This record gives sequence, structure tokens and C-alpha cells, in this order.
Amino acid sequence: MTKRLKLKRKRARKDLRIAAKAMKLEHVVQLPAYAVNLWKAHRYKVIWGGRGGARSWTVARTLLLKAAQQKLRVLCAREMQSSIKDSVHQLLSDQIQLMGLTGYLVTDREIRHVNGSLFIFAGLHRNTTKIKSLEGIDVCWVEEAERITKESWSILIPTIRKEGSEIWVTFNPDQEGDATYTRFILKPPKGTWQHKAGWEENPWLSSELRAEKDYMYETDPEAADWVWGGNIRKHSAAQILKEKWFIEEFTVPLNEDGEAPDEWSGPYFGVDFGFGVDPAAGVRCWIRQRERGLKELYIDHEAYGHGVDIDALPTLLQEQVPSIADHVVRGDSSRPDSISYLKRHGVPRIEGAKKGPGSVEDGIAHLRSYIRIVIHPRCVHTSQEAKLWSYKVDARSGDILPIVVDKHNHIMDSLRYALEPMIKPRVRAGFIFMGTDPVRACPECESYLPDDGECVHCGYVEEQDDGEELELVGAVIPVVPTQVVEALHGNGNGNGNGNGNGHKKTPLRMRDLNR
Repeated sequence: MTKRLKLKRKRARKDLRIAAKAMKLEHVVQLPAYAVNLWKAHRYKVIWGGRGGARSWTVARTLLLKAAQQKLRVLCAREMQSSIKDSVHQLLSDQIQLMGLTGYLVTDREIRHVNGSLFIFAGLHRNTTKIKSLEGIDVCWVEEAERITKESWSILIPTIRKEGSEIWVTFNPDQEGDATYTRFILKPPKGTWQHKAGWEENPWLSSELRAEKDYMYETDPEAADWVWGGNIRKHSAAQILKEKWFIEEFTVPLNEDGEAPDEWSGPYFGVDFGFGVDPAAGVRCWIRQRERGLKELYIDHEAYGHGVDIDALPTLLQEQVPSIADHVVRGDSSRPDSISYLKRHGVPRIEGAKKGPGSVEDGIAHLRSYIRIVIHPRCVHTSQEAKLWSYKVDARSGDILPIVVDKHNHIMDSLRYALEPMIKPRVRAGFIFMGTDPVRACPECESYLPDDGECVHCGYVEEQDDGEELELVGAVIPVVPTQVVEALHGNGNGNGNGNGNGHKKTPLRMRDLNR
């Protein structure tokens, strides 16, 4: 046992000695051991993996150190860049300060060094002319490369043509068919060095990130395998907000009085209280009116925390969600005690959001009614939940079911609460016949709830409460045993979810639903 431990220590010291040969000794402790490969010559250097892998920090620090040692022309690229704020400009600037590097001059558009090194920034999407005109690039760093399209790669790669030039790629994989994953992981070109960097190798992993990781692995190992493990995401078709959400830098144009133009309405605030290991969450959002009555939803601030005690919640909300104390805030009405506490401790205008059967589905329908849901890059938990908030997938058939999985929805619930006044309940119809027992609706999926109180469709089990009044669905009509009613015929699955896929009118004989 003693020998084995000594061998492991020797290997660790050997890694540090190799790194020390490639960089100054004082910088070795500022980088993961795998960073030594970034000093070796490779046409493509690819670092990929899950959240917390410190890929961006590692590449930023390495490039800054290399550019301080020799003259380099570095292009920092990404798929979308509407302004310099969308780039890694701020990250590089912060790392210069953290490492105490001298000789750098940081401007609003570029970063220069006294030895002639230059960092420039560009978006690839709809920027073909500028990208093709770039000359003399030594290193191109492509950040968030999971979003780079096949077309963008076909334009960028031939542009980086200087002798000995390199393309550095960092990304968190999403789907197996994505252009970046296919090009560099499944079918890597000659001259590729790749490394899967996980949170385990991150020398700067904070206690907050570690707590988030542990929470997700405990509550949803499959999602954690993608978010933190860096593996391919499964069942993307089940994503509730699929093709609706986008991550973009934006600023709501407020005047001196803090008022937005007529096309903007808001801000709207929502709060979801943490239960047990669940996080507390809050959000601020705006609605922007577009042409032809279409609307966009913008989310610019979020609050998020695990293990937040109620007495610490007001401070968390006020620090992370600006002006929340000055506006109406809607919170989870199932926690009146928490609402009362916040009302008395810094969030005076909070009130309970209306909830009931179908409120989740109504909220989803409302969110999907926006032509775009724009998430500010600083709202990392919002974008994460937008990816993971999903419908249930049948384990045997792989079919997507009309059942919302009760996970990764804390920011999403806050968003529904914030928008509650604008959410219109869907029209629900059903039949109850005279002389029969009342028909009950499942509060989760709204299908027929049997007498035993257990829904056969979503697994909901009703809590028995003597004297509780039952909610009736639809209108009372007399029984006409032989009457035939014309109805739009669905798929015949009888689950009451309204997802009928047919259009043929078929005679439907009215019957007692309790039989």
C-alpha cells in the first residue's frame, strides 16, 4: 500500500516538472497539468467536457502567457457576437489582472501587448467577408464551439492559413450530430490533440459550484451526466422550450427615469422557494412587442442558491435581481409563510401566484407563444434549465409523453409566476352525466382520475381527505343513451390530453365515463 501511494505522488510531480519546462515555474500552479499540451505544436487543440472544467480559464491564461513571451496574433471567435460584450474580452482582461501580468493594454475593442501581440474578437455568423479578410492569425480560439455550424467551420478553417497556425476549440457537447462534435470528437482531423476536461481537474472549483454538482447528481444523474459529465445530451426532442430560447447579450433601453420605451413592458418578477434540497430561485424578465402582434421574452437577471435559509433569501434576491424590492413580485402560493416573511423583510410587494389544475401546461403554452425567449449570458441557471426542462420519455418505447418532468424547473416556475397575469387558461371541456358519480380530473395531466385516486397516465396519487369537495370537469348534460354526437376524433388513446392527431369526423356515442 505504501509503495502505491509513493508511485502516485511521483507521477503528480512528474506532470509538474513537464509543465515547468514549458512555462515559468511560478505559473505552473495557475494551470491544470494537462495545459502543458497547449505549449506543444498541434494544428487543432480541442478541450471539451462538462461544466466546471475550467476550459475557458485555462485557455485564456495560456494564451496570455504565450502572447507575453512572443509576438502572437490571436483571433477569439464564436458563432454569435453582436457586441464585444458577447466575447471573451472581459475574461481575458480579468485574467490579466488576476495573474498580475504587465505589458498589456486593454481597450474597448482589442487587447495589445508591448511586444506586438494582439487579441481581436469576431463573430462567425453572417460575417463571412470580415472573417475571410483576416490575415496572419497565429492562433484562433473558438469558444462555446458547440454552437458553431458546419458552414461557419468551412469558412473559418481555410482562413487560419499561416504557417504553423493553430485552432483552439473549447466547448460543452450538446448533441451527437452537432458539427463541432462530429468534426473534432467523432472524426478528428490529422494533427488534433483533444482532452476531455472535467470538474475534477479544475483547481479553481468553488464550493458553490461543487454544491450545484452534487445536487444534480443526487436528483437527476442523467442530466448531470450531460451538464457536469460532458457527455451527449439525450432526448433533446423532449425539451419543452425546444427551438424557442437563445442566449444573447442585451440591455433594455431605459431613460433617465428608469422607464422603458413603449415597445417594452415590465419588468416582471417571480420567485420559487426551495424545498429541502431544492434551490431557491428568482427571475426578472421583460416583454418586447414586435411586428404583427408578435412578442419576445427577455430574461436579464436571476437569483439561485442551494440551502438558502428563509432569513437569507431577501438578501439573495436583492443582490442578484435588481429593483426586486420596488416592484410587484409573484411567488409560489403554496408557501404563504415564506411570502409573509419576504413581505416583512425587504420584498414588500410580493404576492402569491395563482395555481391550480393545468397551470403548468398553461404556463408552457404561454412561454411557447413568444417568437423568441432571449436569455442574458449571465443567467447561467436559466439557460441550463431551458435545456433540461423536458417532457417525460417512455422508458420502453422512447415516446415523448405529455407529462412534464418535475425537475430543472425552479427558474422556469419563477418565470411562470412572474408572467401569471398574462397567462390565459386554456378552455377545458368534458362531460358529466346526470345520475352518475362526479368525474374527477387529475391535477397533474388533467386526464380522467379513477375512484381509487391513482392516475393511470402520469402516476399521480390523490391524498385522501374526508369531506374534500371534488372538482367537476365540464358541464352537466342529460344522458341520451342512443344519441350520436359529431366529434373530432383523436388518436384514440383516451388520455384526455387534447393531443388528438386526426381530422376525420367520427360518430362518438356518449357513455358513462365511470364504466
